[in-house]
Amino acid sequence: MARRILMINTERGWRGGENQVWLLARRLTAGFEAITACQAGETLDERLRAVGSRTCALCARSGFDLGAIRMLRRLMRDERIDLVHAHASHAHSLAVWACLGSDVPLVVTRRVDFGIGGNPLRRWKYQRATRIAAVSGGVQRVLADGGIPAERIEVIHDGVDLAFIRGGDPSTLRTRLGIPASAVVFGITAHLTDHKDHRTLLHAFARVEAAVPDAWLLIAGTGELADELQALAGELRLARCRFLGFVPDVRDVLGALDVFVLSSHMEGLGSSVMDAMARGIPVVATRAGGLPELVDHDRDGVLVPVRDPTALSAAMIRLAHDRDLR
Repeated sequence: MARRILMINTERGWRGGENQVWLLARRLTAGFEAITACQAGETLDERLRAVGSRTCALCARSGFDLGAIRMLRRLMRDERIDLVHAHASHAHSLAVWACLGSDVPLVVTRRVDFGIGGNPLRRWKYQRATRIAAVSGGVQRVLADGGIPAERIEVIHDGVDLAFIRGGDPSTLRTRLGIPASAVVFGITAHLTDHKDHRTLLHAFARVEAAVPDAWLLIAGTGELADELQALAGELRLARCRFLGFVPDVRDVLGALDVFVLSSHMEGLGSSVMDAMARGIPVVATRAGGLPELVDHDRDGVLVPVRDPTALSAAMIRLAHDRDLR
């Protein structure tokens, strides 16, 4: 009988973390079966169902939703779950309470390099995890600094489905947007949120536009800063910057790029950078979190300090002008 793993993800939308849950659920080795508790009707739920992976509707208003905790406990009992794997903060909280009093081990994957802080309840929930998978050495250090014993932390980098990311039909995005074949196209695929620091990228691109007449910037993703960032692009008078919103198939964006950029001031690992590198796209990224573990400076790409539009624009201009580096 297959050993059953209950994976919990409470996030809405589709970001790097949800992609990793999807990859893990459908790539488990023989002898293991995944059941994923996630938000019904969200992209993760739909994509898991499309590949025949079992899901269970999870409606949780917070990490302490009693109804969701009871549902998870019933699911663990009825499905004879052998291990619980929590992804993201609210899922972690729910999983701790659901596992309390049972002998079911709890694995937590931490994908962000934010500090744990001094909140006693937050520290307690990390102490309750059997093992913690840190997606980078940077995340591991944050956990260790927060008092988590080193022997309970394992660094497990995110993965890439090479066959998928390198496949697909040729992108027609450049043609649809009216971008000339001679243009140098920069792009980012990331949630429009503070720690991805699109503000610095937009300020950097203002300098790039002035120095590289055929430079374009494509920004794929949704998030709470969408209106603010589009307003900033207008204030900076960026003529060749396009906000694409949510793009269901990231390959459509990657196939249009000459250079991938990630401007984060905090980053657990950067699975979007891994996708770009898997397609052979040169990368300009910051030295945030686990990114230096992916990008070997001046070999795989260029690394720059965080929150430094001058350094970021200089790296982008360098790659735009030097075709051999691309």
